[in-house]
Amino acid sequence: METWLLFAILSAVTAGIHNFTMKVISERKYNTSLVTTYAYTISSTLFFISIFFSEQGFKMLSSELIPVMLLALASTVFYFFSVLSRVESMRCIHTVIFYPIYKTFAPILATIAGLWYFGESLTLQDWVGIIIGILIPLLLITRAESYIQKNLMRGVVFAMITVVFGILAVIPAKQAHVIDANINVFLLFACLFWVVTAYIGYAYAPKKYREVQHNMKGVLWFSILVGITHFGSFYTFTHAAVWNFAIVYTINSFSILIPILLSIWYYHEHFTLRKAVVVILSIVSVLLFM
Repeated sequence: METWLLFAILSAVTAGIHNFTMKVISERKYNTSLVTTYAYTISSTLFFISIFFSEQGFKMLSSELIPVMLLALASTVFYFFSVLSRVESMRCIHTVIFYPIYKTFAPILATIAGLWYFGESLTLQDWVGIIIGILIPLLLITRAESYIQKNLMRGVVFAMITVVFGILAVIPAKQAHVIDANINVFLLFACLFWVVTAYIGYAYAPKKYREVQHNMKGVLWFSILVGITHFGSFYTFTHAAVWNFAIVYTINSFSILIPILLSIWYYHEHFTLRKAVVVILSIVSVLLFM
């Protein structure tokens, strides 16, 4: 297995676990801004340690500093807005509607970005893998699972906004490879910006949210888990992005399967033949990229 593919698969797994931890935090009504502030601090520490022991280290030309900082800042800002729009969408529609929408349209935009902006090319086998990956989520939308939504149109609109901001948030990682910048420095700046953003989000949150009493032991344990999975997902995706952007993003988007499977195990949600088919087709899609 090629290194980029291994990184892409690991990014999907860690991103999926990361998404599930956020779901658990929401279910337990922990303060999301408080958890992410702790988590991103942990994530930044892990990035710093990984860079310190890496062969490339912090070496870079002084002329690269500003472009890398701007790319990291852009990634952070777009990611922040993708989180806001994701939360708003999920207030209006259920996850069984949101994730298939996200998984369907995000790879389409990633493919367009890869072909048009980065000038990449795809083989017939790659196209088959991407098309299967795009069609798979539609199997998750059924009449039985699509309950009456609170505000379907608003939820779909914000889901599409999340798709756009989500793609814009990861394009800088690919661009850092294109300009041959030190990826370690990009990762470090991005993480530092995340810590600042999370802290601002917590500091300026409504008073009623900041004063809520939490199980701090639970908050700290989940912060560690969120921080580790955030580090793992972003680190592996950024290193996988050296390869074809459309393919890497399509593989990464299979992360939606992890929360679904973990919810079946942890929350005892029902498992259907349709969901089994989705998992099998997802594996087939990934195998086509080998």
